[in-house]
Amino acid sequence: MLHTGVDAKQEPSERELVQWLTIEQVPRFSVKKLNGVLATNGLQFTDLFSASHTQLQAWGLSASQSQTLRTPNVQFIETSLQWLAAHDSHSILPVNNGCYSKLLLETAQPPVVLYCHGNTQLLESRQIAMVGSRNPSISGKQNAQYFAQALVNSGWTVTSGLALGIDGLSHQAALAANGNTVAALIIYIPGGISN
Repeated sequence: MLHTGVDAKQEPSERELVQWLTIEQVPRFSVKKLNGVLATNGLQFTDLFSASHTQLQAWGLSASQSQTLRTPNVQFIETSLQWLAAHDSHSILPVNNGCYSKLLLETAQPPVVLYCHGNTQLLESRQIAMVGSRNPSISGKQNAQYFAQALVNSGWTVTSGLALGIDGLSHQAALAANGNTVAALIIYIPGGISN
């Protein structure tokens, strides 16, 4: 459990979001590493942002991690906050947020934050992943559509990427059956940041 000093049931303040967006930029700094640094050193999440380079390195951060934490890419943070403010359906969910996917937390490397567009409650719905070829056969297309519709009619949310082929067809078929979908994307940002 993160020792963040933040109430996970409330929307994070802008200051807290800036801190999470800073952590997101730190190279090779996973949620597991963050938890380890906080627990091993008896720290609160906010302690990381007032520490010196020397102190951060004493707590187990590398020189490059310490440097990034002390001098984050401000343009990245501003762009993220502008995206958040651009539409009511946009959310940025830090890993300690109550709406963050519990199943995603069980993976080997959950993202530090999730960028969401739409209904974040679907992250906790009963989901099934549908992925496949980008160039499916005719029967592959038919099967994807059939299974997606049948699963939606049984109360499942279809989760997939947005690639051409099976992924996209699965989303389309689920929506055509008045179901729910979650599209998962990994976005690589210059400098090694991925969301």
